[in-house]
Amino acid sequence: MAQNQEHLASGKGAVAPEVGARGTGKALLRLLLRVRARRGQRGVAMLLTMVVMASLLLGGIVATGMRMANLRSSGQSVAGKRAYYCAEAGLAAGRDFYRQNYSQWNGYLQTHFVLTGQAVATGGMAYSVIIVDDMDEFPPDVNDPLNDKNQTVIMRSTCIDLAIADPVTLQQYLSMV
Repeated sequence: MAQNQEHLASGKGAVAPEVGARGTGKALLRLLLRVRARRGQRGVAMLLTMVVMASLLLGGIVATGMRMANLRSSGQSVAGKRAYYCAEAGLAAGRDFYRQNYSQWNGYLQTHFVLTGQAVATGGMAYSVIIVDDMDEFPPDVNDPLNDKNQTVIMRSTCIDLAIADPVTLQQYLSMV
């Protein structure tokens, strides 16, 4: 009997019982049932292990994909904020420049003058600022976009940096009244 258990443990199968041993038939039957039961359990355990491993792998792939999407989203958010601050810096620079040069507004409107600069706070991103005339002529007069009559213009500042995929444009009224 001990010899059978050693053989079973080594995976070689059962050894035939010695002839004349007492209770040989029952022992052999028990031995065969144990071997069959163990063989069935080994397959189930392997299948269960593979299912668990596949589930963990799939979970890891999904978690990694979600993390990557989150990182891309936060990167776009930061770039968008930087572009907004760049355009805001352009409005601030445009306010100072165009107020100091109010007497030349009509010349700027006629030549489509563009004020350019870089926003220091955003790491040197480039902006451009133009002015356009608001609709200050009322019917029956025809609108003249190249001449300002009411001392009010619209400033448009755009972050034009090449690092920005979608340029950000901000507008603001500028009035000398």
